[in-house]
Amino acid sequence: MKRDILKIDEDYAMGAACVFQTAMIDISKVDTITVMMMEVPCCGGLMQMVSAALANASRKVPVKKMIVGINGEVLQEEWV
Repeated sequence: MKRDILKIDEDYAMGAACVFQTAMIDISKVDTITVMMMEVPCCGGLMQMVSAALANASRKVPVKKMIVGINGEVLQEEWV
């Protein structure tokens, strides 16, 4: 039961973040989005949130994905 509640909370948080990000894209008229993630797997959801927001936004903006190592060095940088 507890696992189901956590899943619902996670889905709600993801949906709320998507609505907020979609508004940032459409209303604030950002020119680009940079998603900076650590090399550890816990940051993978950030790219999913941005992808969902872009799918719902009326404007399409370029996205740069950056992977940063645990010591702060940039390991990867690409436009996606």
